[in-house]
Amino acid sequence: MTRLSHPLRQLFVLICLAAITILALSVQWLGPREFAPSLVDVASLRLPQVPLIEPSDAIPESTSHVEVEALRLELGRAGKIRTLAMNQSGQLLVVVTRYAEHTEDQETVLLTVDGEGEILAEWLLGELKPSAVYPIGDESVLVAARGRVVEFDREGHIKRDIDLGDVLDGVYADAHPSGLVADMVHIYVVVGNTETEWGGWGDIVRFDRQFGAPEVVVNKQFGCCSHIDIDLLDGVLLVAENSRHRVNKFSTDGKLLGRWGKRDRRTLEGFAACCNPVCFDIGSDGSIYTAESGVGRVKRFSADGEFLGVVGMVDTTNFDGNTSAAAAACYMPIEVTPDGDRVYVMDVRANIIRVLMIQDQNEKL
Repeated sequence: MTRLSHPLRQLFVLICLAAITILALSVQWLGPREFAPSLVDVASLRLPQVPLIEPSDAIPESTSHVEVEALRLELGRAGKIRTLAMNQSGQLLVVVTRYAEHTEDQETVLLTVDGEGEILAEWLLGELKPSAVYPIGDESVLVAARGRVVEFDREGHIKRDIDLGDVLDGVYADAHPSGLVADMVHIYVVVGNTETEWGGWGDIVRFDRQFGAPEVVVNKQFGCCSHIDIDLLDGVLLVAENSRHRVNKFSTDGKLLGRWGKRDRRTLEGFAACCNPVCFDIGSDGSIYTAESGVGRVKRFSADGEFLGVVGMVDTTNFDGNTSAAAAACYMPIEVTPDGDRVYVMDVRANIIRVLMIQDQNEKL
């Protein structure tokens, strides 16, 4: 590459400085419009009028519950809450990963926790890193992790340890289980239909209670961030297809019975943010409590989708250390106590369980 001699470099620099000086003086004397009339006046540009979302559209005038002091569990060294459920006694089942005492080895434990945050029992889950947990009555607990589903009895002993590769074929064998639910006849597992990562959608596989007779009963339910929540209500399989902002209703053999919900950032009846409802729970009266990540909103609907009101709001700004990344906290398992007094919301970022408490006892279920 040709290099300028030292005198030429000096001359080049002087010419550039002179040009910049002339340009600056011209703008000062003539003004920007006279000096450069062909330039677009940025201030005069008019962008398309897009309706702005007023804060009042997203914030309810009143709620049935209010956020109170969160449950802050003793999680151990570098402990992280992975998922959560509730048993028939109203106790929380909390899956935690942490470093084992006096070692650098990670371990997973299932904690049974009362409503005040006291740890009542602790089960070691070994190398499992569960993405879903579901109690079957008071007799056993199902835990799902990549490629495996394990059933524990009420004392924490393993009843069944199922390698999905032994009962499923192809892409399902090492799949990431997302949702998990069971009744006295069947077990339903949402599995990502891909060999490596959970690719934004999953199928629902039905097993008998011994993990036999596997059958894909529902195909391609779309969910963000490796999660699709499912549950059963009166023999109907409910699926929170959060990427499509709706709840789908299927028969237990996979026939579509209906759906409700829509994306709507302006009204409380719809679901806002990226992918909602991300999680839901069923109250003792059959109503459905939905959780919306990003906006931190918990609402209540009838089983057919009639909007029954806003239950409460949780502070999502703390979901990621008070940063704007709060909307990324797209996993918000919720559990409603049998009497409806409390709603527990898992905060995956802060590793706490937020609590919504009923304000008026006359609004009890």
